[in-house]
Amino acid sequence: LGAINGYTHVQRQRSAADTGAEDALAGLERESARIDRIVRGLLDFARARPRTQGPVDVNDTARMVVELLSTQGVLKHIELHVSPSADITVVSGDRHDLEQAFVNLLLNAVDAMGGRGSLSIIVRRTTRLALQAGGRRSDASEPQLHPPNARTLRWLESGGSNDIAMIVITDSGPGISPEDAERVFEPFYTTKDPGKGTGLGLAIVARSIENFGGTIWVSRAREGGAAFRILLPLMSEHARPSAPRGRVSPAYVALS
Repeated sequence: LGAINGYTHVQRQRSAADTGAEDALAGLERESARIDRIVRGLLDFARARPRTQGPVDVNDTARMVVELLSTQGVLKHIELHVSPSADITVVSGDRHDLEQAFVNLLLNAVDAMGGRGSLSIIVRRTTRLALQAGGRRSDASEPQLHPPNARTLRWLESGGSNDIAMIVITDSGPGISPEDAERVFEPFYTTKDPGKGTGLGLAIVARSIENFGGTIWVSRAREGGAAFRILLPLMSEHARPSAPRGRVSPAYVALS
């Protein structure tokens, strides 16, 4: 791919006056870049890399990813609403995994809206018991599953830490049909037109969340678009040192 791109660049300099050649070379560059994204996604999905387990502040990670994408101009025409948790939400895992998940989900939402629309990120602290009972309560202050998802309910019933960080990312795009709600997390499955997506973005998101011992599902948002909901077990108080702060690497690539 590096050689193809190099020769394309050389040929473009030689064929500056040939409109037909210019169009063909532009297509070659575009498709080479698409293949490069697919290969990089395959490597990222398949390659086992050393992971650094440690405390990760969910509020802080979401904030830094939003800052990164805002700086890059990705959110320029997006009406963004960020609602961090008022409580401490520190989880255990590799910070890169959570950053990658947030980047992919936000870029996927922006792409679904065609670059314009409304996007919200909500972080809340809750418990397994509250979520399991949420569907049976009328208290609007309780976090809801919207609607209960069989896989998610199994995760809630599997035990583990009772304290949970719940992240909800919603957009005003076209949404995801109920029949695609589970399949979108499968590798190489995409609802986009041929050549528009790799089908790896949400698969990488799901695996990143699983690396935290969490779960993710998607349903219809109140605004009509997609609502991705993530549940992550929180670190216990006695096991939690101060969560490190840092900057998100600008090298993330959206794979949707």
